Amino acid sequence: MNIDLSYFRCGFGSETIFHALWNCPAVRKYWKASSFHGLIVQEDERDIIGGLMRIHGLISEKDFCLFLTLIWQIWNSRNKALHLEKCLPPEILMNCANCLLEDYWKCVDVGSPKEVARAPPPCWIPPPIGCYQVNVDAAWDKNRGVCGFGLVIRDFLGFVLDARWKFWAFPIGVEAAELMAIREGLLAVRETNLTPFSIASDCAWVVSSLTEGKNLFHDLGPLIEEVRDWANCIDFTGFFHVSRLINVSAHKLARWAISSSSSKVDLCLCPDSFFMSVAKDCKQL
Repeated sequence: MNIDLSYFRCGFGSETIFHALWNCPAVRKYWKASSFHGLIVQEDERDIIGGLMRIHGLISEKDFCLFLTLIWQIWNSRNKALHLEKCLPPEILMNCANCLLEDYWKCVDVGSPKEVARAPPPCWIPPPIGCYQVNVDAAWDKNRGVCGFGLVIRDFLGFVLDARWKFWAFPIGVEAAELMAIREGLLAVRETNLTPFSIASDCAWVVSSLTEGKNLFHDLGPLIEEVRDWANCIDFTGFFHVSRLINVSAHKLARWAISSSSSKVDLCLCPDSFFMSVAKDCKQL
């Protein structure tokens, strides 16, 4: 019985940790897109821990934390490829690594070991005076194969002017769901005429796709273009990325859509968890 020991992503090289994280052609593009390209050498394959300690001595504590986060993201990309899921492009994966590490520093009491004494608590940032902000999010239930969208529109004082959630009983990908949540936000603004406005999402690659003019996933190209076209037809100030820690209100509504299997446009019917998150945001203003 012949057993193929080659690595599934490239078809050659044995499936070792070193090859999967650094030496495989499929992951070299990620390292080339980072500032760490060239730090890993072939000799490190014999002693990975020793290689990591060597690199630790060459860069700052903050950069080393980002280096480890990128390793985790690359391993996550390997798992997605194994299960035939789409992998993020190099520049988006790097952005996700940065955002993930930023969220971590905001969660812990002490920030970066040498550069941050204490991370400030994350808080919702209001739009400029006279403008509105639409926070959107998507949530999933993999077991049921459904997803939900949530959105909340607030003014510069933090007052909630509109809140809604939508249940989607069809399986769609993570990327498509995040884009559809933004489309729901644009639709809500068209119905309420609350302009000028901006849209905030905690999905970094979606914001990058919409703001940098790149269709990073070709099968989502029509949806990306539709969202851009809708935004251009309204008094729109821009898309921007926010930490998931300050997008809680929209996330609560997305989860509520799934748990209730319902779609509503009614502020009075929002769950208590939504109002608690809004109150927390207003308290921090």
